[in-house]
Amino acid sequence: MKYLFLFVLLSFFTLFCDAQDAADLPPKITFHRYRSVSCGVSFSHTYSKAMLSTQIAKHLRAVVSGGNWSDSNYQGQLKGVNWEMATAKVEGTNTILQLVYHVSYYLPYVTKVLKGGTLDARDKYSWETPNIQSEAAWQELKEQFWSDAAHLAEAIEQLSDEQLQADFADPKYGSCMGNILGIIEHLHYHLGQIVVVKKQV
Repeated sequence: MKYLFLFVLLSFFTLFCDAQDAADLPPKITFHRYRSVSCGVSFSHTYSKAMLSTQIAKHLRAVVSGGNWSDSNYQGQLKGVNWEMATAKVEGTNTILQLVYHVSYYLPYVTKVLKGGTLDARDKYSWETPNIQSEAAWQELKEQFWSDAAHLAEAIEQLSDEQLQADFADPKYGSCMGNILGIIEHLHYHLGQIVVVKKQV
């Protein structure tokens, strides 16, 4: 009897998941079936080829503007940080300005590669921080950061599974997906540093 109950419960759960996924996904998407295993039980589930790139883009947007699991993001943490705080030097650390410029430097270059261009970024240039001497200049730098992040997220959403697995400009750099995930990890890493420095300025 208990096995019959488990079978009915599992069937209901599978139907619910399929219906929920179909309701959440946009129209005109090709659906595929696969077999997934959860707690030793195999069942069918529905997913879209567009889901992976969409989810990656979502994570990029979240660390920049909010909605991520940790509830910490660049726009939130930099709110209320004026140009004097951003350029204030704390012994043994980079300034908030240096960290913001460093992480944002790479975004347009990655976007260019994802659109078929060459990789022109150089790590050493990511630390060549502009000399900010006014609130207007600080706001302009942040707005450029938000814009570059938005353009990169849009470019990511256009990638197919095959493009995500393709080489990032050159085989020595690994796949496009690996580099995109690296950019998101990089953003999270330095966001933590900004939070710490912010408490000391």
